[in-house]
Amino acid sequence: MRNPMLREEPRYEKAPVLPPNNREGILEWLQRSGKIVARQSTIALSEDEEEDIDDLFDDDDSDDAVVEED
Repeated sequence: MRNPMLREEPRYEKAPVLPPNNREGILEWLQRSGKIVARQSTIALSEDEEEDIDDLFDDDDSDDAVVEED
């Protein structure tokens, strides 16, 4: 099997320096092509969603109280 990208170097000699890679990386390509979008740091919630979240964190434990009967 012949692969021109592979070559054998003598074991006890210094390896040659690799040439710089001038190819563009994936991040640079995404930024250049406009395919990457910065994430927004805030999330806008509707009033109903805010009320639902407030209900989840409500400190009123009266609904969860367990009554022991003797």
